[in-house]
Amino acid sequence: MSNIPKARRSNVVDLTVIPDKWDYYPCMERSYVKSCTFTNLSSSTHIRHSQLKDVKLHSENGKCSYIEHCNLAACTISDSYLGRCQLRDSRVEGVGHMERSTASNSELVGAGNIERSTFRDSKVGGRTTVTRSEIKQCSLGESSRVENSVLDTVFLWNSQVDKAVLTGCDVKDCKMTKTKLSGMVLRYGIWNGGDLVGRTSREHEVIAMPLEEWKARESLDEKGKEQAQEADSEDHTAATPSPVSDVPANAKAPLTLHINPSAPPSYASLQQHDEDDSQARVSREFTPPTPSSTSFSDVTELVDDEMETVDPRSAEKERPPPPYQP
Repeated sequence: MSNIPKARRSNVVDLTVIPDKWDYYPCMERSYVKSCTFTNLSSSTHIRHSQLKDVKLHSENGKCSYIEHCNLAACTISDSYLGRCQLRDSRVEGVGHMERSTASNSELVGAGNIERSTFRDSKVGGRTTVTRSEIKQCSLGESSRVENSVLDTVFLWNSQVDKAVLTGCDVKDCKMTKTKLSGMVLRYGIWNGGDLVGRTSREHEVIAMPLEEWKARESLDEKGKEQAQEADSEDHTAATPSPVSDVPANAKAPLTLHINPSAPPSYASLQQHDEDDSQARVSREFTPPTPSSTSFSDVTELVDDEMETVDPRSAEKERPPPPYQP
């Protein structure tokens, strides 16, 4: 017996509930739960007659999960309905209905109805429906439907397969009934009893080609695209003209005159310089001439009697220049 909230006749060991509140515990009945983590669950999540070990169970956007008569180990479950299933190392999210099925190392995300099927190392999504089939190392998606078939290493996209056996095939937009194929790439065709009887698209031709030839053509197409891109880049480089200089080859480099500007002279220095010039000019102009024997001055060649004696001290001093304005 357990003292875990909402657990009836269950054995619960090492359980972690996030957040740890009464409202976030699921309803458990006659179940064995060990080393599990429950996140954002509610009373709408039910676990009945099941065994869970190392399981991470969580809910998003207020949705819920229903687990009944299941044996789960090392799995991640979210918002899914599981009935009488055995899952190992798998991830199941948003599966509408999964019943009486087995899965190991697989991912079932957003799948539709899954019944009485076996999955190993596979991925299923896009509202794909699988019934009474065996799926091994396959990828199924885009609303595909598989019934009563065996698929091994198959990529199936937007196709319908019934009572078929496919191995190593790449199938897209096809319909197959009672057909057995191996190592083929199939597009837009309808096969019945192993024969091509029609096509699923009016815009595309049917493709039925060995997988090795398809890969070889894809490799050639990629090489052709790379070569075309290289040729385009070379043509663009050749078409781009190189810049032409207007300066002759023998022209000399232009001379550059480097001038270190100095500060302009101050007003005091200019005034002192003007005063010195005026004093020198006054002393030079008004110096009395020396009389000679010819009664003429050696300097002015004027008669000494006609010379007027001028006192230098009576001369008016010149006014200083206006202030310097840089």
